[in-house]
Amino acid sequence: MENFKEVFKIKFKENWKHGLLMLSYLLVVIGYNFINQPIGTVHNLTTAFDIKTPYISAFIIPYHIWYPFIVFCMFYLLIVHRDVYYRTIIGLDIGIIICYITFIFFQTTVQRPELVGNDFFTKIVRLTYSSDRPFNCFPSIHVFTTSTMMISIFTSDKTGKIMRRSTLIIGVLIILSTLFVKQHVVMDVVGGIALSTAMYYAVRRIEEEKVVGWIKKLYSLWTMRKKLEI
Repeated sequence: MENFKEVFKIKFKENWKHGLLMLSYLLVVIGYNFINQPIGTVHNLTTAFDIKTPYISAFIIPYHIWYPFIVFCMFYLLIVHRDVYYRTIIGLDIGIIICYITFIFFQTTVQRPELVGNDFFTKIVRLTYSSDRPFNCFPSIHVFTTSTMMISIFTSDKTGKIMRRSTLIIGVLIILSTLFVKQHVVMDVVGGIALSTAMYYAVRRIEEEKVVGWIKKLYSLWTMRKKLEI
């Protein structure tokens, strides 16, 4: 136990200033609610596949596991593979901004089922529906961020088998949950996966141009300066 505490302290001291970059992600996601409303012509991308897809209230659990899943993966990459961590945060920030731009010029909605019953799962679904309006659907941010984390974990040569398998299982459940709780339609899922894939290659391209390295150096200098001021 003492050895674990020492290792944790060392890792924390080595990575805390780099972890502050996660704040950029938090600042970006704050903008979600400001555009979660009908803007111009609202499109419906529902297909025959979506109509046949059953509503399964129990999938609201993996749907909400998304929140700790994203945070955990960020911290994991921060400690295990810092270069991938930087690429991931930059990709998430740029990708979500692209989502917002899409929502503004191509707003979509999803038709939700009438909720019947008052069981545990239905209560959570009802609460979710009341706090998240049925807009900002394409591409799915839930799917985009989950897929981004899956790509980051699987493309890192420093992640273990258990982490990879766990990420795959949880990630797939989260993506499926967006369909089964009727928060998204299949085109939203396709859009989210396509965006995460595009961002992976785009950020790698940016890294090849030394931009990511420049951002890391600039950020390290800024945090060092703040530390000296204290």
